[in-house]
Amino acid sequence: NLSGLAGNVGFLTYIGDSHFTDIVVVDYTIGIRDCKWSNHYTRCHVWGGPIMKKGTNVSEMLENSIAFDLQGNDCLLDGCYADTAMIGYNVCNHVRIFNCAYFSNPTYKLDNMTVFNHQKGSLIVTGGRFAKTAPHVTLYKRGPGAKKLFWNDNVLLNFSEKECEDLNRELKKSIQSESASTNETKLAATDSRSSTSRKVVL
Repeated sequence: NLSGLAGNVGFLTYIGDSHFTDIVVVDYTIGIRDCKWSNHYTRCHVWGGPIMKKGTNVSEMLENSIAFDLQGNDCLLDGCYADTAMIGYNVCNHVRIFNCAYFSNPTYKLDNMTVFNHQKGSLIVTGGRFAKTAPHVTLYKRGPGAKKLFWNDNVLLNFSEKECEDLNRELKKSIQSESASTNETKLAATDSRSSTSRKVVL
C-alpha cells in the first residue's frame, strides 16, 4: 500500500455462498467489505497504522476506518481479528461472529473507537475476546434498524460499566423475555473465569 490512498477498501466482494480463509489486509480504510449473502470468513486479520500521511506522524488509513464492514446477509466470521480500526465490526445485516477478537495498537493513539456498530439485522457473538486499549472505547453501539442480539461466553478486558451500557441494556431485554422465548442469552463478563455470567462483571 502507498500513502495518498485513504478511503480505500482492501477486500470487497459482491459474490455469495463463498469461503474466504487466511486473508490478511494491512493498512486500508475499509479492511474487508462483504456485500452479498452467506459468505464465510475464517482466520482473517485486518490491521492498520504503519502508513503515515505525508509529512506527519498521523496514520493515514485509520481515520474513519472499519476492519469488517458486513453489509451482506448471513455473513459468518470465525477466528477473525479486528486489529486497530475506529470500528471493529460494522454490522448492517444478519451476522454471526464466532471466536473473534478486537484490539487497537496503542502505538497509533486511536481513541473513541467502537467494537460493534450494530446498525441492522440480528447479531450473534460468541467465544470472543475484546480488549480496550484506549481511554474511550464503546463496546456495543446499536442503531434503529438493529434486531436481536445473542451474546455468549465472551471475554472483555478493561471496559468500564458506562462503555458496556448499550450492550447490557439489550441483554437485559433478552433476559426479561426469556420466559416467552426459546432463546437463552447470557450477559458478558470481563474475565475468563466468569465469562458465562448473566451480568457484566467489572
